[in-house]
Amino acid sequence: MKRLAVLITAAALAFPAPALPAGAALPVPPQQMFEAMQLYIEQGDFDKAGRILEKMVPLLDELKTAYGTDLYGETRLALKKNDAWEAQSAVLKVVYFHMKSELSRAIVQSGRSAAVAVRVAYLDYLFLAPRVSRKNSGLAGEAERRFKAVYELVSSGRAGPEREKETWAHVREIERICLLALETG
Repeated sequence: MKRLAVLITAAALAFPAPALPAGAALPVPPQQMFEAMQLYIEQGDFDKAGRILEKMVPLLDELKTAYGTDLYGETRLALKKNDAWEAQSAVLKVVYFHMKSELSRAIVQSGRSAAVAVRVAYLDYLFLAPRVSRKNSGLAGEAERRFKAVYELVSSGRAGPEREKETWAHVREIERICLLALETG
């Protein structure tokens, strides 16, 4: 967990937080909020995790608009149950949808902003990776390989439908693999 904190802090300093609608800025990058929530949940401090959730409302609203899922409501309910596994799973679901959003953003953007979006998505993936590895370590390696391929594709400067088609194929596979982290059991 300490190594993850160092990676997240380094990435937060190196890359700007994703753009949210005007007036909807988060106080810190989402990954710092995800990590703090996970830490508070591990410590059994569901109230502090809930306070962080409140600060994430602009991001959660954006994800609800994009994907039609009430991540705020699901996470709030999980926190109220004081069940660490359920609460962490709810936070990981937020992480998953944020990763999905960043990967989609990377495909439609170009240049540095696309590369940054892939890196931000990869930071999200690092939260999901331990659960993916527990389910299937081979798939965790496959997700890493596909992230690298997406990064290379969006950074290559190549444009056109072929690049977009190839990138989407990798993104869909990353999303499929990462859904393992959200499965119960």
